[in-house]
Amino acid sequence: MAGALSFLLTGIGGAAVLFLFMSFTTMDPTEMALQYNFVLKTVNPSVVIMPGLKFVGPFSTLIRYPKTIQTIEYNEAEKDLLDGRTKDGLPLILGLAFQYRILPDGLFKLYSTFDNEPGDYIQIYTRVGMHIITELATKFTAYQFFNEKQKIAEVMRSELNKYFTENLFATVESLQIQE
Repeated sequence: MAGALSFLLTGIGGAAVLFLFMSFTTMDPTEMALQYNFVLKTVNPSVVIMPGLKFVGPFSTLIRYPKTIQTIEYNEAEKDLLDGRTKDGLPLILGLAFQYRILPDGLFKLYSTFDNEPGDYIQIYTRVGMHIITELATKFTAYQFFNEKQKIAEVMRSELNKYFTENLFATVESLQIQE
C-alpha cells in the first residue's frame, strides 16, 4: 500500500513539474505577443511587450508579432510588379517597397480583425498596399514619374500611412519607388 501511494505521489509530482515547466516561454526583444489559451480558446487582449522569460500557464502560448519595421516589396523577383496607368493613360509597371510597423496598442484589434491564422495580416497589408498605390499612380503623369519620383513616393507613403493607421493598426515608415 505504501509503495502504491509513493508511486502515485511521484507521478503527481512529476506531472506538476512537467506542467510548471510547460508554463514558461521566452520572448525576444524584437517581438510583442498576445497570450492564447488552448483550453478556453481565448486571447488575452493585453499585449506582452517586455522581452525575457514569461510565465504563461500550462495550457497557453504566445502569438508573436514583430516589433521591428517590416518590408513589403512589389518587384520582378517576386513576380508582383504593380500594373497600372498614369494620369495621361500610359501603362505603368511599378516596382516599389514600403516599410511598416505594427502599433502595439492595436495588436489585439489586428488579431481579432484580420488574423485567423498567424500571419494572415501580411496578405491584407500586401493587397491594400497594392490597391492604394495603383490607385494613387493614376494621379501622376508619366513625366512626373520620370522626374519627381521622390515626391510621388512621399505622397504614396503619406496616403498609405493614413489608411494603415486608421484601419490596419500599423504605421508606414517609408516607401521607395525602385523600378
